[in-house]
Amino acid sequence: MYLDYKKTDNAVIIYLKGHVDIAVTAEIEEKVKKLISEEPERHFILNMHDVDYVSSSGLGIFISILGVLKDSGLKLLFCNMDSNIKRLFKIIKLTEMFDILQTEEDALALLEKG
Repeated sequence: MYLDYKKTDNAVIIYLKGHVDIAVTAEIEEKVKKLISEEPERHFILNMHDVDYVSSSGLGIFISILGVLKDSGLKLLFCNMDSNIKRLFKIIKLTEMFDILQTEEDALALLEKG
């Protein structure tokens, strides 16, 4: 599992790579929540381009992160999601909770709109 990020004017874009499963979820959650505390005014985008698997524990941390951001009035967006992972989100109705955009540019544009 690999996690990197970059900052834009109003967002932190997190790049995940590999499997998001029980072996790495605690580390991801810790790093993302630390970023949230360091950047309390920015929205977050999870770029899933290089993620090939998400377990139920991975889905759980996404929901946890969303809760932290929503309490602050901020958004969590996803982009570049693999079609199989997107299908999983649809099956368990997470597409109703999360905005999933095609590209990073689409996600940034949505945040610009407000």
